[in-house]
Amino acid sequence: MTEKIGNVVLDMTYYPGEDHYSDGDIEDELLQVAMEHEEEEFPKIIAERKSWPFFYHLSPFRTNIIDWLPFKKTDRVLEIGSGCGAITGALAKRVGSVTCIDLSKKRSLVNAYRNKKQDNITIMVGNFKDIEPHLSCDYDYVLLIGVFEYGRAYIGGETPYEDFMSICNRHRKDSGRLVIAIENKFGLKYWAGCREDHLGTYFTGIEGYHTGGVARTFTRRGLEEILHKTGISEYAFYYPYPGWMALSPTTAQGNHQICCMPLLMAQIYHKYHPQLQLHQVYTLSPFPRSDSKLPAAPAPDYRNVNACLYADLKYEIFSSSFSLYLFPA
Repeated sequence: MTEKIGNVVLDMTYYPGEDHYSDGDIEDELLQVAMEHEEEEFPKIIAERKSWPFFYHLSPFRTNIIDWLPFKKTDRVLEIGSGCGAITGALAKRVGSVTCIDLSKKRSLVNAYRNKKQDNITIMVGNFKDIEPHLSCDYDYVLLIGVFEYGRAYIGGETPYEDFMSICNRHRKDSGRLVIAIENKFGLKYWAGCREDHLGTYFTGIEGYHTGGVARTFTRRGLEEILHKTGISEYAFYYPYPGWMALSPTTAQGNHQICCMPLLMAQIYHKYHPQLQLHQVYTLSPFPRSDSKLPAAPAPDYRNVNACLYADLKYEIFSSSFSLYLFPA
């Protein structure tokens, strides 16, 4: 069963009949905005609402996370967990076709309405496990932007993250790339007293997620272990500032991508993100962590925190730049 919203194809073949994931009434408000306003009006609406969900889902800054990738107009892109379409439209303008997958019908409607002028977007609504067997295996890019941490919910089983990465990886062509954006479990913002992004509790990730919860983030070492277990040996890490959710605009400089607006972006991120505020210092509990050894690395240099080298590798992994693994220029 398919329908069209503007030029966007909405494929409901695998939709289970109800949304099993929702942020509540705020999604109705986001849908109303997408239906009644053009994207050029979103910054004004964000400023008026002063709401993190509005900023997170509608801000044009979200697209900076993929702006530097060397897309071609002939590329086919698979976006897993496309949500409200924060980067879908930017992808559609630069590639040949975008296939989106998302469990939520309401979020997919937001995506479709905001990008209704694009004629190269197909949104498949439903559970990833139901849709995945019907996908092709020749995508130029497979994107998991803020999605990999939910591997347990997507896949389940004893090794959900290894299995999730393996499944996603098999849908790219030999010359294609797998791109992952995920928070750093040992990000500096968590040491400084910010709540864990997914569970809303203090130091939960640092202490090893002993209280449970559906999401899991990883250190660089932890991600490398998953990569190696899935047979991926060529990869590169990048450290967005102030984080992948609202990456600072970058400017190309030789083989580097240099952060050019760190102060402004830090101010914007602080204004809308409910966690970035002063908290008292908490004592860390002594829970064992198998990946807790920190590799030797130079101290972070906040004057040029987003310097990163792009190499012609197949796998790109973004971690939050509130990180203990920053590479200064």
